[in-house]
Amino acid sequence: MRPLQIALRFVRCALTFAVLGTVATLATAQESSLRRLDSRDDTRGWEAVGQLKLGGHGFCTGALIAEDLVLTAGHCLFDKATGAPIDPGAIQFLAGWRNGKAEAYRAIKRAVSHPDYVYQAAPDPAMVRFDVAILQLSDPIRDGVVNPFAVDAQPVPGAEVGVVSYAHDRSDAPSLQRVCRVRDRMSEVLVMSCAVDFGASGSPVFSFGYGRPR
Repeated sequence: MRPLQIALRFVRCALTFAVLGTVATLATAQESSLRRLDSRDDTRGWEAVGQLKLGGHGFCTGALIAEDLVLTAGHCLFDKATGAPIDPGAIQFLAGWRNGKAEAYRAIKRAVSHPDYVYQAAPDPAMVRFDVAILQLSDPIRDGVVNPFAVDAQPVPGAEVGVVSYAHDRSDAPSLQRVCRVRDRMSEVLVMSCAVDFGASGSPVFSFGYGRPR
């Protein structure tokens, strides 16, 4: 098995449901609102969350989980109009993208979605648990600023989690929802109360009990 496929299988087993945007419930008063991360101080520690430019096909959110690997949603790798795979060479990862500038820019060398994932234009609940992908960067990011996140075990229902995401109406800077909750688990899919919108697909869901989000 190739290294990228091995990484994908590992993430599939350990993932804290990083493919946000397919299943969610309404937020309650106990959840925090989205906070836009506009300054360098705001984004410190979140630089490994970035925007994936999809070669003229919109954008998704992704997170660096190794020096050369980005985790995102499987459906981000497909053209919504035609259903055809997007050429990985047309995709770019903009780590820490904020107000027109990124901490690091990388082209994509390879992209692999889950082997059981089948793209469909209309969301298919049966595919949600397989809607994950790994992208390999053309060159590792080793600048000491953009540090990969560790991949955590899946949270249990009732757990507090947080999300950093971009979306169509807030694409210039990431936004943090510091507290949302895992509501339920259905067929290996977590149902969460986190705020989502177009562009937030692939956003990492974080746990905070380890000193650094993971």
